[in-house]
Amino acid sequence: MAKTLKPGSRITLCITKAPTRPDDVDTVRRLMRMDSRAKAALDRARRNRERTLVSHQRGGRQWAVRQRAGKLVHPEVGATWTIAYRPQIAADMAAVSDYISVKS
Repeated sequence: MAKTLKPGSRITLCITKAPTRPDDVDTVRRLMRMDSRAKAALDRARRNRERTLVSHQRGGRQWAVRQRAGKLVHPEVGATWTIAYRPQIAADMAAVSDYISVKS
């Protein structure tokens, strides 16, 4: 699959089967976060977390109470996203090839 793709080409990925193993779910989430819409949403959430950061005194110094980052992408059957192909993601795509389909 990855041998026919050229670096920089736009590819559309679709989840065909729900990943069952936690490692595969994490890999699909990592691929989904490469989508430009997901990147923008994650960046907005990060800026909001920075803006609303609460700090208080703890042990004589300022202590920042940081919020956890939200999980904005959910690997569900039928979810599609578009990313630019890079050779660095070929291993991730091969690892979850049972769960995703690639359209170029």
